[in-house]
Amino acid sequence: MSVSPAITPLEVPAGIGAVVVMGGSFDPVHLGHVEFAIWARQQVQAWGRGPVWVVFVPASRSPFKVHPPGASDADRVQMLRLAIREVPDASVWSDELDRAGEASYTIDTLRRARQLLDRGGNASTKVYLLVGADQVAGFHRWREAREILKLAQPLVVGRDHLDVAGLLAPHWEETELRVWEAGMVRAPEREVSSTSARAALRAGDDAKLAALLDPLVAGYARERGLYR
Repeated sequence: MSVSPAITPLEVPAGIGAVVVMGGSFDPVHLGHVEFAIWARQQVQAWGRGPVWVVFVPASRSPFKVHPPGASDADRVQMLRLAIREVPDASVWSDELDRAGEASYTIDTLRRARQLLDRGGNASTKVYLLVGADQVAGFHRWREAREILKLAQPLVVGRDHLDVAGLLAPHWEETELRVWEAGMVRAPEREVSSTSARAALRAGDDAKLAALLDPLVAGYARERGLYR
């Protein structure tokens, strides 16, 4: 019988009304990641959930990606910390990275987070899972997808032209669709990606980097020779 690895401490103070969990490779973390997380928190605050904390969770190895991240775990964590240094009520949780190279399954992360929240004086804290609109169509293929909905309210960051409800309908029951619909929000368009950031770093394109990465993140990536 395998033993579950120890859970990395979660930096969320007691008395928080809601936690927004944002997972991803963050390879590297770009301005859009941080802006979407802050914007999502504002949405949750507008729903009257009280103090809202944002937790960034860098993935060790996504089960849906063939290639591993280009930067090391330590580099991705450090870039995340640099990117959110001035963001209040936010932290980086490295639990997925600390599971000795295991594939990162959201259901495991949410269960472990729930344990720590309950122990840390946040038993009534509601958890929101930030989900990109591009992930919705295949979400039913995620491990224990229906259990995820019991642990966290999906917060779908969509765009006006995308039929999110239509993508969900074939795979979910009526009660589950209502859960999804409760967390659908519209975000401002922003054309930015980690792929374009890596390309700009390789090309040494300072003008593009300024629109893609926090300056300290860009400087760190250059200093470490990442993505060359």
